This record gives sequence, structure tokens and C-alpha cells, in this order.
Amino acid sequence: MSTRARSRRRLALTAAATAAVALVACQKSPTGPSQGPSSQSTTIARLVLVAPHEISTGESIQLTANAVMSNYAIQNVTSQAHWAVQSSPISAALTVTGTGLATAGEVGRAVVTARFNGFEADATILVLTKGTFSLEGSVSLGPVWLDNVAVTVISGVGAGLTTRSDQFGRYQLLGVSGLVQIRASKDGYLDQTRQANLGADAVVDFELSAAGPVKNYAGVYGLTITPRSCGGDVPDDAKRQVYTAHIDQTGANLRVSLSDADFLPGGSAFDGAVTAPGEIKFIIRPYDFWDWTGPDLQERLSDGTVLLTFGHINATSTPQGISGTAIEQEGGLGGILHLRPAWSSFSDALGSCYIDRFDMVRR
Repeated sequence: MSTRARSRRRLALTAAATAAVALVACQKSPTGPSQGPSSQSTTIARLVLVAPHEISTGESIQLTANAVMSNYAIQNVTSQAHWAVQSSPISAALTVTGTGLATAGEVGRAVVTARFNGFEADATILVLTKGTFSLEGSVSLGPVWLDNVAVTVISGVGAGLTTRSDQFGRYQLLGVSGLVQIRASKDGYLDQTRQANLGADAVVDFELSAAGPVKNYAGVYGLTITPRSCGGDVPDDAKRQVYTAHIDQTGANLRVSLSDADFLPGGSAFDGAVTAPGEIKFIIRPYDFWDWTGPDLQERLSDGTVLLTFGHINATSTPQGISGTAIEQEGGLGGILHLRPAWSSFSDALGSCYIDRFDMVRR
């Protein structure tokens, strides 16, 4: 699988899932041009922050905040905006003055926010030593992401740099250049070393393998998905989903096939993996995630409406079977949607819930 394809898939997840569950959208905008005054009869439609993606250590650059008006005119409000910055290392990567002048300090990553008249926009800026680049990617086990994996540059410019993957398997290393070797390692898995030749920012993904045999979870289960914090129109009889689940296992990889409901075509199965002794992760994909043609789990209710369930499930082995819950739902990366039969976008949802429990009892 190409690194470009994996990058597209990560972006698809974020775009599709965030639109699905987020109940309040921030008034943020992409970068754009800065020109022309506004009419007194118009109002602000959005705020735009013009900023570079990268800046070299010791360099200063002027950022620009533009108010885009309802008549599409653009007004420069840089000197009137309130500026804030969050950087890693804390307060060391980038500083921004009240006039929007950004000065790079140590190598790191900074998120700059401009606020004006109730609107805000932000931009992520990487601070790099001149001539070095950003190396990022993901770490996975079969279909699921692996967190807390140490990713280290073991040779080349940047040797010794190390970081750990987050809960979605993502990592980023700053200050890498030329021919380098990178190693991903975690207890219970075989180390993997990759090589890259960086003359620009690059993406390198890792797919690890279990270091030894894993527990066998194949079999038949009763799956119950229990929601919480439902909003909008979600029928009472849809607030507890009960299915028969058949788990097939190949190595550490799991395939879950569901029955005992009226599923839409292609909407009755999802994947998972045994990620550590007693630990299992499942990934129930939404529409467009991983270039998919449809969601993994779509149940048609008696009135013809549809329940769409998706998310990352962290679970553990129990004496009865498998039990867990979804992660990062408040960030838009999981939940249950109640949809019309002919829905065209996630914004068409009649109602939504978060996932409270994901329980599989062996039969």
C-alpha cells in the first residue's frame, strides 16, 4: 500500500467522521488572499489566517488575518485581531506578537490562532532547522492503528530523534534530512526498520507483526452496542443494538460478521485485531473512510430509517467474551447516527448518540 494512499485514508477518516458527529462547528477557515476593503452594509462571514506551513529556526514572518465579508470582499484585520499560540515544546517553538509577527525558536510544532469579532481561524506551523524536514506516518497492525509505538531515527541526519505514536497510530519527527533509517518498536511486536531519503517532507508508514502466538477469539458471540448522550430524533427501540456476531481470526487479525438485523448491502461486517495479551481493537468505518464504498455497519429500522454506527473500539478480554467502548467520540471519530433512507451527507442526520458500551458475550 502506498504512503500517499494511506495519507489520503487518514484524511478521509478525519473529514468524514468529524462532519458526522460534531454538534457545534467552529468558525474556522483555510488560508486565502488579502485585498480590498469591506462595505459598511456587509457582515463578516468567516476569518482567514494566512500563514506558512513551515518556518526555519530564528526566522520571523508576518502572519495575516483576513475577514471575509458576506459580499466576498476581504478586509485585513491583522492589527485588530487577538493572537495566541500553543507550541510543542511549550512556548519554545514559536512566539507571536500582538501584531501577528511570528518568530521561530526551537524545533517544534505550533498552532497559531487569530480571533476577531467572535470569529477565529488557526494554522499549524512547523519550526525546523534550515535544510531539514518533517517525517510523519502511521503504525498499524493489520486493519487497526497501534498506539504508544516508539518511532526512532537510528541513522542519518536526525539520528536519536524519537517519538511515540498516538491513539490513532500517528507519529511525527521534525528535523530529519537525507538518507535515514527509522525503526518502530513496541513490546510484543517484531521491530520494523524502514529507510527513506528526505529532500522534502515525507510520509513513512509501518505495519507491525505480533512477536508470538495470540489468543484465539474465533467463535459466535452476542454483540450489544449501548449508546449514551443521544440528541435529536433517535427512536427508543434503536438505543440498544443487539446482533449475533461471528468472529473469524487469521493470526492477530479479526473479521466480525453480524446477523439478526436488516442490514443494508455491505453494512454488516467490520475488522479488528488482537493488539496485546487480553487487548483487542476494532475499527468500524464510516462512509468514505479508507476509500470504502459504504459504511461497515448500517442497520435498517422498521420505519425504513437507518442506523449508522462507526468508531474505534478499545476492548479487553473478559471471562464472558469481549468488552469495551469507543474512543474520541467527542472529536467526531465515532458514534451512532439516525438517518433518512436517502441521506446524502452526514449533516442530514436526524439524531445522533455516542457509544457507551460495546459488549460481546460468547455463545
